[in-house]
Amino acid sequence: PIVKELEDTFYPRFGLILDTLSQDRSDVAFEEAVSVAASFAATIDSSESLLDLMFIKDEAHVVTAGRGMERSEKLLEVLAGVTPERVGNFHALSQLVLRHRDDLTSCLVILNGWDADRAEFLKTLKRGGVIFSPIFIGQGKAPPGLPGYWLESGHVARDLKRLLSRLSSDF
Repeated sequence: PIVKELEDTFYPRFGLILDTLSQDRSDVAFEEAVSVAASFAATIDSSESLLDLMFIKDEAHVVTAGRGMERSEKLLEVLAGVTPERVGNFHALSQLVLRHRDDLTSCLVILNGWDADRAEFLKTLKRGGVIFSPIFIGQGKAPPGLPGYWLESGHVARDLKRLLSRLSSDF
């Protein structure tokens, strides 16, 4: 006789959602948003979790890295090739995230600014039951009542360092 004991294993699966819309032709904030996404993609422990990078490039895309999938370097390669979109398609992005919501532990949403379209995007995710933390990259000081973390364009490294210390103290 053989005794076989099955153990249920669970690996957290995180979403990294990148807003690729940029109507600013200099694309400075867009490039900073990509850099922030890359910094998180590079630091996730992909041996113990999965990371789904979700973004719009003509259409909705998802690239997964982590345990048993692509290596995290693949996400960095994808991010290096992401270019800004000039027409927003937050509906397609929200539908992509909502299709994957049951698999996701939580999401980090990196937004290129703050406006009514982005506010509606976050409301759609919230109504859909997606657990997320938004990070905004924009000019000047954070708008009042902003539902997340603000990184000032041109000072992203400074603000990201402060954000990481705030996040680590929260947990």
